[in-house]
Amino acid sequence: MPLSEDNSPFEMARRATRKAEFTRALKQLLKESELSLKQLAEKAGSELPRTTAHNLVTKQFPKREGQLRAFLTGCGVSTEDITRWVKEWQRLLFNEQQADSPDASA
Repeated sequence: MPLSEDNSPFEMARRATRKAEFTRALKQLLKESELSLKQLAEKAGSELPRTTAHNLVTKQFPKREGQLRAFLTGCGVSTEDITRWVKEWQRLLFNEQQADSPDASA
């Protein structure tokens, strides 16, 4: 699926302002891939056990870039597009860190 479609999982991730919105984008990506969690885990390799894949689409924002990359690889996302997803993930991490910093309330 092209990244430019307004309702694509990537566009959902790009518009995300909260981790939960990014998680919903991952869930939509998995749904569109038509893979089961078991199939996703097999395609993703050892970096992404099935339980971790489940957590990423239900409640847990990816803690490590490797988890996100493995999830995206398992879903069949191209290397170029994985880089774009990672940038959005990093943006949310940075924004959260800025909000949590003591200077943010000043």
